[in-house]
Amino acid sequence: SACQCVKCTEGWSMPGRAVCSGRGDCQCNVCKCKPGYTDRFCEECPGCPSPCPKYASCVECLAFGSGPLAKICNTNCSMLSLTGKVKSLQAEKPCKEKDSMNCWMSYAMEQEDGEENYSVIVLEDRECPQPPSIVAIVAGTIGGVALIGLLMLVIWKLVTEAYDRREYKRFEKEKSKAKWNDGGNPLFQSATTTVVNPGFSGE
Repeated sequence: SACQCVKCTEGWSMPGRAVCSGRGDCQCNVCKCKPGYTDRFCEECPGCPSPCPKYASCVECLAFGSGPLAKICNTNCSMLSLTGKVKSLQAEKPCKEKDSMNCWMSYAMEQEDGEENYSVIVLEDRECPQPPSIVAIVAGTIGGVALIGLLMLVIWKLVTEAYDRREYKRFEKEKSKAKWNDGGNPLFQSATTTVVNPGFSGE
């Protein structure tokens, strides 16, 4: 041909993998990767978004049999292959996403040949929120009601005390302004005793 390209050889794929990882074409003995992919075998994609949140529902249905895709997991999640569930997860870039029950799932994804094919290994124990304590809720409610009642009693006592003080001060002020008559009460008449001597004629 015009370019006299060297034909691709078996050295342009990883052992057991597709040529150029299925993410490019071998041209003139060189992998021409699809946009975003780099490296000799088109294995790396530095600018690609993490697949973790995109496939969280698939991981949940594959590993735990729950979630919105539980009944259609085989048809909707065929791009994922569950490798296994482990007690301890060792991965450079682990995924941590919430499932449909608000629990945290931890897993690792490895991209297989192609752009949307992954193998997944999942941590078998999920981190789920603890249910609220009924005893704590009841105790908190009773304590809150008791505290409100105590505060209302204290406020009532302070208001009553302030009102009594104000009335007492007003009484003292009125008392100091009052002018009492020291000359006696004009309505008061002293008792009068009249003695008549029948034998006295006045001469």
